[in-house]
Amino acid sequence: MIIVFIAFYIQGLVCSILKGALWFSDNIAIVSYIIVFLTSIVFSLYVLYCHKCCNSSSNVHSGFSKYVTIIILIGYFIRLFLIIWDVYFASVFPLPHSGADTERFFGQAVEMYTGNLEQGGMLYSSFLNSVFQLFGIQRIVAQYYNVLFGVSSVLIALKILGKYKVDEFTKKVFITIGMLIPDYAVLNSILLRESIIVFLLTGSLFFFVTWVQDNRFIGFIFSIVLSLIAAAFHSGLIAVAIGYATCPVLFDRRKDRFRFSKTTVFLVICCVFVCFVIINQSGDLFTMKFSDVDAIEDITEFVSVARGGSAYSALITTGNTVVDIIISTPLRVFYFTMSPLPWDWRGLNDIIAFVFSSVFYGYCYYLAFKTLRSPLCKNWELITSLLFIISLSTFVFAWGVGNAGTALRHRDKLFIPCLLMFSFCIEKREKQTYNGL
Repeated sequence: MIIVFIAFYIQGLVCSILKGALWFSDNIAIVSYIIVFLTSIVFSLYVLYCHKCCNSSSNVHSGFSKYVTIIILIGYFIRLFLIIWDVYFASVFPLPHSGADTERFFGQAVEMYTGNLEQGGMLYSSFLNSVFQLFGIQRIVAQYYNVLFGVSSVLIALKILGKYKVDEFTKKVFITIGMLIPDYAVLNSILLRESIIVFLLTGSLFFFVTWVQDNRFIGFIFSIVLSLIAAAFHSGLIAVAIGYATCPVLFDRRKDRFRFSKTTVFLVICCVFVCFVIINQSGDLFTMKFSDVDAIEDITEFVSVARGGSAYSALITTGNTVVDIIISTPLRVFYFTMSPLPWDWRGLNDIIAFVFSSVFYGYCYYLAFKTLRSPLCKNWELITSLLFIISLSTFVFAWGVGNAGTALRHRDKLFIPCLLMFSFCIEKREKQTYNGL
């Protein structure tokens, strides 16, 4: 995908030179179509090249099979269709998640670009402003950038599976879910920060896997750094960085199991110290969402307020003590993972969200616990690490979310880790079936 991003940025450099011309602003929509069209050609050629590598190389993990190639292209062009629909046909039927938040991000970015708003708004708005500085105010291009991030995340995760040489069946299931599951495709196509967050977390996972598989310390450092950058976009993702830093404490390579050791404790102390220095020097950059939390009452008061038609917070009674927090946590995690639940459905959108999102995340947890109990479990340490990181992040988000719509978006930030965990679990089951176990 590097070549695709290079082609995209080259067109951005051309736009930065020409955007002052009157004809450029008068034909901004046509310019956007040309950029998307040319970049799509480069992307298609890249995918077809990877397919050719798969057919010509003795290493089947170096490219894409025919099925994987077709699904990648179908998923990619579905996302382009969703961009067009969101921009031109939202009045007919608005896409889920598109609305107040997307317009706020876009409006802030435009104000920053025109000089009517100082830098210091939301980080994603500042990021969009940097895109506009290069391309001009091209909303379609900004949303297309999210498509590139979203698709790249799936392809990076596919490369992670390749590092573990999973079977073709697992790859087919992975790419089908990753490219075609509705909610993730929509989030890739609208003007929200989820796509860039997922991209950063997937990159951090790639380096984390490098550490787990090859024991390369630099991979561990990069995984922390990228997760901290993701946390700058949303503070709740600091849990991912904490999860990465904690895994070395729990995992002992010499005995291939999770336990405490002096070496790993020292390693984590160093990493936690570095994280503390970075966070301390960055003010509220990584912890903005927690700046108003000084006591348990602040948490329980926040989550008890029902917001929107899909709110469920009011259904969960929460006291103001640590015991109340402990008792309420499983229920909050359940609602965060499984909302919108059948008794809260408001229409077709909620039914689709439950079938293609809630059921998927719930089944990921079920399958992970079931797989880890098997003595024949493959990649046990990686599945356990992913489950720990996902669970820790889910705990944080479960206490920061009070309605189904927001829960859908926030748990999709963890979509790639969940999909990878799911894939490693079914890969083990497929192998067992094949061997007659």
